[in-house]
Amino acid sequence: MRRRAAGWLALVLGLGGLVIPPGAAQAEGEGRGHAPQLVFLAWDGAADWAVDRLLEEGEMPNLAALAAAGARAEYSVTSFPSKTAAAHATLWTGCGPACNGVVANSVPLIDAGNGQGTLLESRRGFSSEALTAEPIYVTAAKAGRRVLVLSATQSYPETPHVKTLTRAGVPADRYRSFSGFEHRIAGEKVLGPVDFKPVTEPWPGLPAAAAAGAREAELAVGDSRIFALVYDDPADRTSGFDTLLLRLGSRSAEAPASDLLKPHAAALEPNGWSIPFRVRRGDRVGNTFFRLFDLAPDGSRLVLYQRKASALKGAATAAELEEYLAAYPGFHDEPLYLYEAGAFGAPLMAGGDGSAEKRALELVAFDLQLVTRGTLWAIDRWRPDLVFHYSPMTDQAGHVWVALLDPTLPGHDPVLAARIWPYYARVYHLLDRWLGAIRSHVGPQTVIAIASDHGMAGVHRDFFANRALEEAGLLARTEDDQIDLAHTVVLMPHFGEFSLNVNLRGLWRGGIVAPEDKETVLRRASAALLAVRDPEGGTAVVERLFRPDRTPSFGLGGPRSGDLYFDLAPGYYARHGLSPQAVVDTRRPWGGGEHGFWPQRRDMHAIFYLAGKGVPAGVKLPGVRHIDVAPTLSALLGIPAPAQATGRVIAEAIESDMTPLSQ
Repeated sequence: MRRRAAGWLALVLGLGGLVIPPGAAQAEGEGRGHAPQLVFLAWDGAADWAVDRLLEEGEMPNLAALAAAGARAEYSVTSFPSKTAAAHATLWTGCGPACNGVVANSVPLIDAGNGQGTLLESRRGFSSEALTAEPIYVTAAKAGRRVLVLSATQSYPETPHVKTLTRAGVPADRYRSFSGFEHRIAGEKVLGPVDFKPVTEPWPGLPAAAAAGAREAELAVGDSRIFALVYDDPADRTSGFDTLLLRLGSRSAEAPASDLLKPHAAALEPNGWSIPFRVRRGDRVGNTFFRLFDLAPDGSRLVLYQRKASALKGAATAAELEEYLAAYPGFHDEPLYLYEAGAFGAPLMAGGDGSAEKRALELVAFDLQLVTRGTLWAIDRWRPDLVFHYSPMTDQAGHVWVALLDPTLPGHDPVLAARIWPYYARVYHLLDRWLGAIRSHVGPQTVIAIASDHGMAGVHRDFFANRALEEAGLLARTEDDQIDLAHTVVLMPHFGEFSLNVNLRGLWRGGIVAPEDKETVLRRASAALLAVRDPEGGTAVVERLFRPDRTPSFGLGGPRSGDLYFDLAPGYYARHGLSPQAVVDTRRPWGGGEHGFWPQRRDMHAIFYLAGKGVPAGVKLPGVRHIDVAPTLSALLGIPAPAQATGRVIAEAIESDMTPLSQ
């Protein structure tokens, strides 16, 4: 009944501990000993203020060791707005949005002198197709280095980068990239008692005693089907439901894959996970896993987690994609948003007892186990000179918990904050263990760089700029409550996070504002934003306005730029779209963690750490800029900086007599 392929069994048994010892991830047929020149890890949303506190509390020993062995920046300042796609593009290219084209998490369908789209159209800023500057991982491959990119932003789809390298005469095997962000098969979910119904068809291979009173569910995972059965195992001395049977594709005992799960309470280290179940959507192939946290004997309680499934694609052969999927069977998960919604039980902020947090943290730990195993395996398999990797987990944790930790927000509960902090800290601790596993695996000569894209701030109120513009007569709605571009002169578009765009004639399709009227529109829009007051207390919501041509230091400007940028008072966050009021409570009753604000704010400061060959030990750098990271790493490697980079080499982080790392 319990059919496991030998490879899957080895994988599951090998996931018992998070830190995989050197050699455990060794690729078949490959000898260890190759050390990359550089490993760059991007930790999404890892706030400098949080990392500082965690280092003081001793919760990040591997990052502390890295800092002692190399250089630690007081903080790093990103571009504006401080959003994930834009900040990473700035890290990779060494130049800001005006140069690299990624103005926010979305970008407009427009280029200089070529009105391609309206102000309501955009595309993903995480895509390689959004870049207008060369990232360091492409520069390094052109310089002859073997490059491995594992889920870094703007590396997918791979086609633009592959074409660039092909034109430069770079052999195909010099650049390998893998990602699953654009290739989702099915999202994560939690199943409960209501999802299981009385058995309607026989389950071959089960004793009649087990089938009596059993309950089943047919789970659609992409185009695949997984059949789940809850029953009383006759071999188990307990009475009532105690076992979950999973079969892929059919109820038959001859199903391609099957597994038995027993309920296990959440633990610090993952336990009780199913085998990977291979699932599909169209031409996408990936895996999902299951975890049974709770099962009452009478079936009144059931908490079954189904992990997100994504395919892996990229600049690699079909055989290499399959190899990597076997070694890294589960791409990044997103469990904390389900936790926040109460899917694992009531969270602490809704009166819970901590059980939901423990379940959520085990899912994060499992994600980092998979990431760690995949990272070390990939290093041994492809033997790269440079490795780029990414984790979204600190960003998820920040969005969920940071508002509860912020003592400046109204209604702050210090007792609740003290209960929440260890869970937030645990996410960072798990990332720190990932770093430790990599350092142990590659050795002290490898340069390891750790950076985050932005910080994280607590908010309790949302600001809808478009409502303020509507009240000022600058924006109109259609009868079906959509933005009416035919009668709108300025708006905050989806791609315009913390910025407004004038609906200019000749620039945007359907634009209605003559170029000579742009300044008048911007003056009226500025007055409308500055006039907004919170109806509860009278706080001025918009604190500062910026014009891109007058504030170039944070990468503002260029054809994709907003025409007017703004920053908000602490505790407020900017939303696009329409709302009945300009200022409303956040969607979360306890507030939320957000970013995007003026990057010089303390809560928006990111991190930058660097150690390895050529980096002097114990260096404490003042605040650095994201645009300085790529030029500095390039100097250490002895390769050209990315072609459009405008940042400086952080000379203090490089030994004065250092010979650049050879190829």
